[in-house]
Amino acid sequence: MVEKSHAHQPRRYFVITAILLVIYGVCYVLFLSDEKVNSDILKKDYNAFKLKLLIETKIKNQKMKRKVEAELMEREPKISNLGDIQKTQKPLMSTDSKVMNLGDSQYTEKLPGKVLMTMDSEMLNSDDTQERKKPIGKALITTLEPTVVKTKILPKKATLNKNDNIFKVTTLKPTKHPSKAPKLTTVKFTQTDKSRPIDRKSRKMKHSTTPATTSKSRPSCPHPTLPVKSGVQNTDQITCKPNQLSQSACQYVTKNYPYEFNKNKCGNGKEELTICTFDVKNVKFKCNYKACGKNFTGKIFIHIFDDQTGWYETQKPGYKGTPLLEKAVLKFAKRPRIAQDFLFLSCNNVPNRTQILHYDSKHFNVVPTDAKREEKLNINVVWLDSLSRRHFYRSLPRTIERIAEINKNKTNGAEILDFELMQSVHGHTHQSLHAFFDARVLSKHLSESQKNEIPPNINNLLSHMKWSGYEVLYQEDMCYKGYWGFNQIVEGFKEWKRIKKGMGKLAIDETGLMFASCKMIETALKNDDLNIFNTVKKVCYNGQTMNTYYLRYITQKLLKTTSNLFTVSQLNYPHDGAGDRVQGMDNDLADFFTEMSNLKNTITFVFADHGNTYTNYIYAEVDGRYEQHHPHFFTILPEKVIKRLGYETVNALRHNRLRLVSLIDLHHTIKRLADRNYPKKGILEMVPANRTCGDLELSTPNFCVCQDWDSPMMNKTLYWPFVEFAVGNINNMISDVSPESRCKRLVPQRYENLISRKKGANIELSMDVVTKPGVGSTNNEERFTFQVKYNSDKTLGSYQAELVAHNRISKYGGYKVCSDTEEKDLSICICNLGKNGKRLKSSPKLLKMLDLYPVRTDYIYRIQNDKFFLREEITHIDENHIGLLRRIVYENKKEKTGVLNDHRSTTFELINYSSDRTYDVKIVFTDFENMKPMNDGECKGIARPNSMRYLCTIALSRLSGNGGLKYEVEFTLI
Repeated sequence: MVEKSHAHQPRRYFVITAILLVIYGVCYVLFLSDEKVNSDILKKDYNAFKLKLLIETKIKNQKMKRKVEAELMEREPKISNLGDIQKTQKPLMSTDSKVMNLGDSQYTEKLPGKVLMTMDSEMLNSDDTQERKKPIGKALITTLEPTVVKTKILPKKATLNKNDNIFKVTTLKPTKHPSKAPKLTTVKFTQTDKSRPIDRKSRKMKHSTTPATTSKSRPSCPHPTLPVKSGVQNTDQITCKPNQLSQSACQYVTKNYPYEFNKNKCGNGKEELTICTFDVKNVKFKCNYKACGKNFTGKIFIHIFDDQTGWYETQKPGYKGTPLLEKAVLKFAKRPRIAQDFLFLSCNNVPNRTQILHYDSKHFNVVPTDAKREEKLNINVVWLDSLSRRHFYRSLPRTIERIAEINKNKTNGAEILDFELMQSVHGHTHQSLHAFFDARVLSKHLSESQKNEIPPNINNLLSHMKWSGYEVLYQEDMCYKGYWGFNQIVEGFKEWKRIKKGMGKLAIDETGLMFASCKMIETALKNDDLNIFNTVKKVCYNGQTMNTYYLRYITQKLLKTTSNLFTVSQLNYPHDGAGDRVQGMDNDLADFFTEMSNLKNTITFVFADHGNTYTNYIYAEVDGRYEQHHPHFFTILPEKVIKRLGYETVNALRHNRLRLVSLIDLHHTIKRLADRNYPKKGILEMVPANRTCGDLELSTPNFCVCQDWDSPMMNKTLYWPFVEFAVGNINNMISDVSPESRCKRLVPQRYENLISRKKGANIELSMDVVTKPGVGSTNNEERFTFQVKYNSDKTLGSYQAELVAHNRISKYGGYKVCSDTEEKDLSICICNLGKNGKRLKSSPKLLKMLDLYPVRTDYIYRIQNDKFFLREEITHIDENHIGLLRRIVYENKKEKTGVLNDHRSTTFELINYSSDRTYDVKIVFTDFENMKPMNDGECKGIARPNSMRYLCTIALSRLSGNGGLKYEVEFTLI
């Protein structure tokens, strides 16, 4: 009926309501005369039905609506059982249960007869009753008692709005066998949606995110470049062009990353305490007893690293006077069993006032060399972790200026090449170690947790270097007592004996200052964490930036060893949570580039495996994600090295600086430099000009540095099923590694940064999912990135979806206190912290029927999207023990009627409320209408006590229309 005047609407609704009330009253009188129903029950049911009618008539008069809402708010939750009057009420109760969002409460009415799980509140199903069947053998119970639907008052914290989830709860009671309860129970459901498809052309998404890295975007920050000695090269034939920063990203980095060297440096550039120095030219130590103070009369103590205990041994009784001290230092430096090139000095054994004295022990212990050994280039690798190319330019301007000066200097033939298109193999170091040392990418079929358990085979590269006649020096600036770093490489489990044993299996001759890091970090941080990842703004030791010592040591070492030395220095100082700590290295790094360019027989590679992973830039701008996968890579070629390599090789290097390369290329380059018979040349030969990310071995998820390689997508509900699939799978991983359920299952608040790559019929879809942090966390939100691969062939029976990879973007170290996972699985954990950041005493429990917050990051789903409508329904298939959660997503809501349509997906999850029962549940689909599952696997799962389990997601098989499905639920108590 067409409404002509709003003024007559209240009168029309009153008339309709009155007529319906009269009909209902007559039906009840007839029923009372036949069945003698108690008058109190009649009164309750009459009131309930009265409210239902008011809701169904879509009252638009605001005064009347507020009155109804107030009455609903005052009511206590009721259980309404109309099973005995289903025949009488059939004409009136033929529609499915209706759920309306009325502020903080909602009202639901029951269905008689067969349980109908409809996808839309306006849908009808004529089969309101079901014929009873007797169970046979392990009978599949298909007979159901009348359905009971309960009302729900949501917790006060769960404020609803129009995009919020609504709970609808149904309790099923399968008929029991009179003599023996069946072991396998089955209940049947029908789910339909026949709403008309809506016009998609007029729809606009407010919350879409399109990365500003396409060719249509106008670059607001120029692509950084350096002057080159060999002249400007033509890039027209090169397929891969670098991504450009958007205006928004440019403004962000300009505002948040100002150059503040004085703020981020340590001290005034000199050591605060210098007791002894090493004179390289005269090979002697010079000490000053009075360095501890003009009036100092105490003792100076020497601390050496004890390779039996893995810690520092203080040499007592200490030394007084300069001559005694110099003699003692020389004695310890000459001791052949001390394999370290350092010792510590302290005044009166004060722990926080120490000096590290480093030297090259070869000055005192000459190792005989083979006279027939071929003299080869020194190969020097400096791995500056977590530093993108653009961030190198914006954070280290003095170093960039020094590089430019070297390239402009015509009197010195040295040249520094900036490889502008270095593609990260992965966004984290562990998997990059496999690429650099072993020239491989871990299988995509492994989970992130499984990948983290596989130590990199660094001997692949190191053994090759040893076999090729090189001495191998490996050092890093992380304390071995931390989880990552050398401890993980040798599977030491933070135990020195295991680390020492593992180190003996590696082709490493020297460890440089690696085992000095624990004491330097302990002194700098003054805590027991001994970890420099994402910690304080700067890590200063004795007035110097910590990494300064490693750079100076390498310089000292290469000046002494003029050939056949392979050094790897993995420096993690730039790996901080703010992104500005690296600025404190600027002066020392500039000097290092100068020193390396002046060496006669050393080629130096300075690079990162990825950009910074945990800065706010990553969260704020999608360009930050591209920077994460675009690390810096410089090659330092002294004049004599250029002559030794020859024109053809150097020309290839110069051309390759503008072509796409990766760490696997560098692996082959180093092997070829060491052995001219090695078959692959890496970047020592021309890289194909048409190379793109599709030609590289990359771990996922990944962002390609080539412009226009990725296709940004709008955040349409069309892709929501893939979000459900990805989040469901990681939620099951979380449940598997969190035995006490302290780590919460993810409830997405929004999804963004959708990017697709098409390879034939297969599409790789990556997206970010944002969820709430745990209570007590300093994070404002938690962010994960997922990559899902699926087949777009419409003729297939499923999408053949596969969760290829997942990655935690937000910081997670703070959850170590409350997590019950192993350390390797901490990256997927979100848990609640107690007061003062302490661990909660008790584990979370599913104590209330509808309160899922103890095991989820939120009470309900609240997707932040104006064109996104989501509803969750819980069916208790074994009352008070196990429930089936069904999450339904629509893309449209009719303005006049409020009816939801344009169904996108249905997701099934299992809820086990019991504390001592384990259930095996399987959903068997008997019919699909315009819908298909995400993959070919069965929709089943096992839920342990007090937990949830993701089962499957069913999605629309076409881009338009609505769908339906029929299914049976089988569950077994294990």
